[in-house]
Amino acid sequence: MRRMKKKFKIKTCIYIIFVIFTLFLITGCAPSQSDYSDMYTVIYEGNGGFLGNKTYTVRKLKVYPNSKIPKYFDRIVDDPYIVSSLGLATREGYSLMGWYLEENATYIPDENGMYIKLSVEEDNGIYNLNNEGEYVLDYVAHEYGRYIFIPVEDIPDDTDPDLVEYIYYEGSNGFGFYIYDPDKTDHVEIYEQMGGEGYAPGKLSAYGSSYLIYDDLTEDEKELFDDIPRVNREFRPYTDEDSELDRYSLETGYAEIGAIMETNTNGSYVLIDDQYVLYDEENNDHQDLQRYSIIERYKFTPTDLIPTPSVLPKYDATIIYWDFEKDRVNEDITLKAHWVKKLTVEYREPSGQITYVTTKRNDTGTDDILLARGETIGKLEKIPIYSGHTFVGWSKSETEYDPWDFKNDVFPDDTDTLALYAYMVSGTYTRITSPSGLAAVASNPNQNYLLCNDIDLKGAVFRNKSPLGFSITATGDAINLDGLIFTGEFLSMGCTISNFILEVSNVQKPIFENSGIEYILGLFPYVQNASIEGLKVENCQVKINTKARINDVILDSGASGLIGTALEGTTNVVNCSVEITFEVTQPTTFDKNIYIGAIVAKGYDNCIIDDITKQNVNIDYSAIVDNVNFVPPGSLIVEPLD
Repeated sequence: MRRMKKKFKIKTCIYIIFVIFTLFLITGCAPSQSDYSDMYTVIYEGNGGFLGNKTYTVRKLKVYPNSKIPKYFDRIVDDPYIVSSLGLATREGYSLMGWYLEENATYIPDENGMYIKLSVEEDNGIYNLNNEGEYVLDYVAHEYGRYIFIPVEDIPDDTDPDLVEYIYYEGSNGFGFYIYDPDKTDHVEIYEQMGGEGYAPGKLSAYGSSYLIYDDLTEDEKELFDDIPRVNREFRPYTDEDSELDRYSLETGYAEIGAIMETNTNGSYVLIDDQYVLYDEENNDHQDLQRYSIIERYKFTPTDLIPTPSVLPKYDATIIYWDFEKDRVNEDITLKAHWVKKLTVEYREPSGQITYVTTKRNDTGTDDILLARGETIGKLEKIPIYSGHTFVGWSKSETEYDPWDFKNDVFPDDTDTLALYAYMVSGTYTRITSPSGLAAVASNPNQNYLLCNDIDLKGAVFRNKSPLGFSITATGDAINLDGLIFTGEFLSMGCTISNFILEVSNVQKPIFENSGIEYILGLFPYVQNASIEGLKVENCQVKINTKARINDVILDSGASGLIGTALEGTTNVVNCSVEITFEVTQPTTFDKNIYIGAIVAKGYDNCIIDDITKQNVNIDYSAIVDNVNFVPPGSLIVEPLD
């Protein structure tokens, strides 16, 4: 283990030299060699986050007096004051708000606060870097250790890497990857077992430089590295043999409770209702939960009264951030990362897949911004797929369709996580989400359709046509019904089609006066053995032409909000509502029929109509005089109006 550390320290030294050179460029002056002893130490402390990769939580730099220091971001930015080799600051589910000195944080008791106090007097505490500290952080073998180191033999400077192959076997540094030597019998034996092909150096770049988190390995890697001992990082007392290791002291301090925890398949805690509780292997509710352990940098000693850190008193914090543009270093400092939990929308699918979203596009659509409480969230454009089902929309409820309104609903104030569920209906439907999709129904009137969005037609006028693409036109003395009869299923989970005008004008030549031609409109001009469920129609206006041009005649006309004519058979209309207004164009007297209805205008007996939530019909009789037959909502033709 010592040998592995030395290799790593050599690489670390090279890295520090590079950083010092970079800082020399940043400060813009070059002190003499004798001034190096006057350099200050700057420590970036991840404070629950990782710095560069998942094994670094602390980064150290040496800087000259009165220097500005590199900025440290959680995202890639174009900025001259960064050191790219430091990597990014990352913490899953959190955003980096800034860096601060501990003395610039003020803590106030608050039962809803996110911070706890770890007091040395209570046998708790935080291990902080201290050149005179009494502890060191070391790797200690453990059967279920969190970390693992995979040795990789260095390639000699005078060797071409393209000519090097590695084998995996137990060598001088234990099990690991070693350069294949065809002159060694044991090498040849293993090489032949590998099929005569070793590992290229490029395939081993993830190994040999630092410890890896065991749980992040693939199953194949875990099987291959089964003979390599796992380790934990633990603090132990400093000894004279530890001169090469960083020293720490155990001190009282404040920490965000989420920052002291890390996921661990063998952890002692589970998170329930935002509280860390002790894992109970006999509790079935705990079996499928993510387990956590306390990060080794934080010491917590449980008691009967305080069994977990979540029971400790809570504090809120007011923080003043380090100003990387103005502040300069004139002493050793430790900057802590300040993380704020991202508001997260969990888009949950029946397959078990969850998509986590923490941002949305800004108002101009030019950049992503973090979600905020009390504001709308971004809509996930992905359409979930589930065998034998069709996606309706994102629901607030897992068991019933309670749609999230992406235009008006806002992120709740009392939670960090919002769960939305992909609501599905059984069967295969064509989804309709736009006016163009609505107009395509007539192209396949025998298919099944699912209305997934409210559709506002913005006052569009449909003359002898329907918003669903149907068009009534007489050819000679009859209407060709081919392609006009809807026989499929139209399902809406309470979505609305609104703000449109149906104009009915059955103007024919006198020769066809007794032909029986009827122009009766609706969203569905003709249906037969169809099904319409859950549809809402709002602000539908019907204008019926009752005055013919010279040498023309007006024949039977009519309309409804849903169905014009229900042909022989059984059409089911369930849980629909209609708000509709009728008017005629001019006062006139004629002896033809006008068929009027909310749900169906003609053929009521051919429909089964159940659970109609609203029939709001406003009929303007003022312009109609004598000899006009009506079909009031849900009724048959009645006698002419007196």
